[in-house]
Amino acid sequence: MPSGRSALDPRSASPRWPGGSLEMDNFLRRFFDSKPTHPRDRARRSLGSGFLITPEGLIVTNRHVIEDASEITVVLDDGRSFPALLQGEDDKTDLALLKINATNDQPFPYVQFGDSTLARVGDWVLAIGNPFGLGGTTTSGIISARGRNINSGPYDDYIQVDASINRGNSGGPLFNTKGEVIGVNTAIFSPNGGNVGIGFAIPANVVTDIVAHLESYGEMRRAWLGIQIQSVTPAIAESFNHNETSGVLVSAVNPDGPAARAGIEIGDIIISFNDIETHRPRQLQHQVVRTPPGTEVDLVVWRETQNLRLTATVTLMPADMNVASSVPALTEKLERWGIELTSIDDDARRQHQIDASTKGVLIQHVAPNSPGERKGLKAGDVIVRIGRTVVITPGDVITQIARARDTGQRAMVFLILRQHATRFVPFNLA
Repeated sequence: MPSGRSALDPRSASPRWPGGSLEMDNFLRRFFDSKPTHPRDRARRSLGSGFLITPEGLIVTNRHVIEDASEITVVLDDGRSFPALLQGEDDKTDLALLKINATNDQPFPYVQFGDSTLARVGDWVLAIGNPFGLGGTTTSGIISARGRNINSGPYDDYIQVDASINRGNSGGPLFNTKGEVIGVNTAIFSPNGGNVGIGFAIPANVVTDIVAHLESYGEMRRAWLGIQIQSVTPAIAESFNHNETSGVLVSAVNPDGPAARAGIEIGDIIISFNDIETHRPRQLQHQVVRTPPGTEVDLVVWRETQNLRLTATVTLMPADMNVASSVPALTEKLERWGIELTSIDDDARRQHQIDASTKGVLIQHVAPNSPGERKGLKAGDVIVRIGRTVVITPGDVITQIARARDTGQRAMVFLILRQHATRFVPFNLA
């Protein structure tokens, strides 16, 4: 339901009838300004779409369609309605699996999934759903792009389509011209809330994998390595003596995770995973989560001056994956980059909610329009390392910068910690 107030919201100012009489204004004022003597609680209702995938009554939809629902009712195209049970849900991909039971054990009509990896940009598609609660509606369009990341979750890999998708279409199927489901319509990009020809669907190959887990376990059971990663830019590659920008950079290693046990370190660049070259972070994320927990995998990493081959056994991703003494305050200014550094004292830990176990150097201030601000740095960020070297005091940072300049380095990287997430930020020295 829309959360904003309209012009006729009783909580807003009383409306005036354009060009109307005083009597009409008084009437509207009495009507809209009156307060109910017995306010009533109203149940919130949500509408969305979904589709049957088995004759026994399994239904795929979006999680946000049924989120926090106390009752779920499914109405089929022929008008029959059934109470539905939630079989499982996955918040990271916004998918949910429902179950309805047929009367007299009659099988339900259902659709079949196709291979979404075969879908190409320019292919015709059909989107079916229940826009604005109007009922079954079909729209057509083409695939505009593949592999879209809209920052809705850690595993974004959307099919972008220009078929008309509106509110209420969420959870509906996206068909190819063979009548196979190649996606689940999930989101739209719109500056005004309406369709502008930019819609997004979760690929069928992702959906089938998750549905299998939801049916078997009631949840998605993913594997993990226990690392945080980021892209390798030219400046980062140079800082780590790597001649290419391929691979992904390890910015944090969970000490209790599979990667730590395999010997992976902060600053390693992962070149390949199970003999498949790694080009970007999301590619590696998808490779890992689709690997069954308990599987032994081969990793090739670049460290300092050479490639190393390591072996890790991925395990079941835990529910909490967060990467987990005061010193006198000293400050230093890096005027070239517009940042001011200080050591972390008790007041700073309270102000910026920094864990007691965190060691590093606090960024106390970032000048507006400075190189530091353009790199995304903020007051409260913590510099944990420079390159592979741990830093504890502002003096440590100054020392590492001086050493890098003395050895002729043209760039260096800061490992920045912000709210349990770490990333490398490159700076030019030239």
